[in-house]
Amino acid sequence: MNFKKKRSSPFDRTDYYKASKNNFEFTVHDNDKIFIVAFHKKKDIRFNSLWEKLTFNSLEDAFKFCEDFDYTKHSCLGKDV
Repeated sequence: MNFKKKRSSPFDRTDYYKASKNNFEFTVHDNDKIFIVAFHKKKDIRFNSLWEKLTFNSLEDAFKFCEDFDYTKHSCLGKDV
């Protein structure tokens, strides 16, 4: 996966990273806590790592989680879960 660094605005000091894999789009937020938001591009499946109180110590850990993500093993929302 190739995560691209983004910023909401030129004045925003918070970065986030985006990538896609297996029709899921992942956003890794690097705020006070590093967490992940994912959604399926074609089905109604959504995931937020904070729902499971899951945060990451490093961006590398978060990127690895996205690489290995299996929505059936996590608390996801949506009609296609």
